[in-house]
Amino acid sequence: MGLAALFLATLSALYYLRLYRHPLVRRLSMEPMELLRLAPAQLPQARKLLTRTRRLDSVLRAAGVEGSALDSALEHGGQSAKERARQLAARLGVTAEALTGGLWRLGLGDGFPLNLNECLLCLPDDKQPAPALLSALAAEPETANRVVVILHPAESEQSRPHKAADDPGNLYVAPDAAGMTALLLSPDPVDAFSRIISAQIRLTRISPYQTGGGARRESMFFGRGQLIAHVMNRDLTNYLVVGGRQLGKSSLLQALARRYRDHPGVDCYYLGLHDATLVPYLARELGLAADTDLEALIAHLGQGEAGHRALFLIDEADEFVAAEVARGYATLRKFRSLSEEGRAYFVLAGFWELYRHVALDYQSPLKNFGEVLQVEALEPEACRSLATEPMARMGIGYREEAVLARLLEATGGRANLISIACNEILKKLGALKAEERRRHIDEEDVREALASRNMHMALDGWENAISDDPSEARLGRMVVYATVSAGRFDLGGLAGALEAAGAGRIPTRDLEKTLELLSLAYLIGEEDGEYHYRVPLFRERMKKRAPERLLADEVAGSA
Repeated sequence: MGLAALFLATLSALYYLRLYRHPLVRRLSMEPMELLRLAPAQLPQARKLLTRTRRLDSVLRAAGVEGSALDSALEHGGQSAKERARQLAARLGVTAEALTGGLWRLGLGDGFPLNLNECLLCLPDDKQPAPALLSALAAEPETANRVVVILHPAESEQSRPHKAADDPGNLYVAPDAAGMTALLLSPDPVDAFSRIISAQIRLTRISPYQTGGGARRESMFFGRGQLIAHVMNRDLTNYLVVGGRQLGKSSLLQALARRYRDHPGVDCYYLGLHDATLVPYLARELGLAADTDLEALIAHLGQGEAGHRALFLIDEADEFVAAEVARGYATLRKFRSLSEEGRAYFVLAGFWELYRHVALDYQSPLKNFGEVLQVEALEPEACRSLATEPMARMGIGYREEAVLARLLEATGGRANLISIACNEILKKLGALKAEERRRHIDEEDVREALASRNMHMALDGWENAISDDPSEARLGRMVVYATVSAGRFDLGGLAGALEAAGAGRIPTRDLEKTLELLSLAYLIGEEDGEYHYRVPLFRERMKKRAPERLLADEVAGSA
């Protein structure tokens, strides 16, 4: 009896020794994240082995995988297309709409990390051969010019669409087996889905980096936490948002609009003006006739539901403000009365025209209209996030910290320049031949992006954009041309440099006002009476354009 017990104990020990030494158990015990890289067909065995070795809970916990997600993943391949679409949509936090041809439309929304508002989901049954599936997709009108994600439940059939998706001539996405598991198990399924799409769709088509018009997608809005909190954590009031062009005023207003979207008791409207006209745009937003006049608009706002307030975020307001000055601020006086009554509130964003009448015109009623918020550089950590997080969502990283540091230092905290550089980098990576493709950014990529035509256009656009007044713009250009080579200067040195260039004696107050203009434009900064250039890349660019000759041309042209 003793020998029999010993024999059984030995067999049991050998069994468990073999079980614990199983390659899959050892692999997942040492690296729990490897669970997300298994093929779906390996998941049943992995769960069985980990359960028997009592390591399932610890591996799932270390990998950040919910037990319910593993259960759903194990059931996924055997479910109907409708159930699979519902499950995937739920994991991504989006909606799935059934279309013709066995397709589903996923509405991805503005929170999706890539520049992709929707995609199609193709979920064939396990008996449909891949060649027939690809032929059907090619003939299906719904797929024209749309990204199609193909998820075949049979791994042997998925390999054909996966290979077809590498052809840049189509818009197919078909992950390999490990990609499918990551989509089903990842603690961040949206990130996993983004990486899957980015691996097979041209980067230029899905680049999340916008180079104008503000950050319309929440996933691309970084920083400005203090400004957002300052507005959101207080009772509604009026604000005047000032700052240079392309510094992020539009992004800030659009971010506020998204945050007020579901705010109880507040109806928020975002308007981007194109000229001095405002009332017709407000009327349209409120559902009124386009010919509604100011008095009728004010009356409508004054009759709003008790406890319900309107908030208007008015972007590009400079021309409107200039027209208001000529009208004696007739519209803004009435708007202020509405705010005092608690009916409607207004946030106006603009550049020099708005700033001029807020900061430099001491008789302007705008001084009492609302609180001034100035938008300057993006916070350093937000700059880093803007340059790295969208890239990481596409599986792209910087080869070395020094490469990233060069990009951030050169762009000087300007979000638009970071976005332009990153977009140029994605263009280059996306254009590489198949055998040259890589998912890292090196020093040469950054150098070429900073020297690109689009970057030069962004850097050179300041000369006429700093002011609509030709004389102000000309003096602003002369100040830059006279000082950019030295880099640092004071008011006296500036006056002397302009006189030496033949510009004559320029009134000190005019120079001070011009320095304020250039500071608001985020071209220069001031510390203890000494001025410096804020964006190294801008200064590098200007030094190559022969600023001394440009100054001489300006002086000759103003004679």
